Amino acid sequence: KFGSKNTDDFFQALAWHPYYNKEIGDEWVKQNNDIFAIAQKHGDGHKKAYLTEVGFLDYNTPIVDRQQGEWIQNMYRLAKEKMPYVESIHYYWMFTAGGEVEGETYALFDKDFGAKKKAIAYQEMTGAKGDLNILKKK
Repeated sequence: KFGSKNTDDFFQALAWHPYYNKEIGDEWVKQNNDIFAIAQKHGDGHKKAYLTEVGFLDYNTPIVDRQQGEWIQNMYRLAKEKMPYVESIHYYWMFTAGGEVEGETYALFDKDFGAKKKAIAYQEMTGAKGDLNILKKK
């Protein structure tokens, strides 16, 4: 009478922003599994999830940036091992516009297009080998 009640008629995937600005571990997995459990409860557990917009504020602090490289690697590893519903993870902010805005410190590259430690960790995780500093301003 009022249209379909089948959610597949309206959306075929799930997506959320799983921000978590501390060490990635089992607590992060649990929080995301809890979100997915809501979809399962409502009959949407067969749908893949896209973790859109993930990232970590490093406040332009090198030691924090280095630590977050490990977090990035853990995030992808744990999603692969413990979150089979995840189709892909999308990292937020490739480049910063200057680091003046707090949110811009999520970026993998600094204002001069130099690779931060977390960019290098991301590259290592993927197995890529290219020069991440090819665009770096001299």
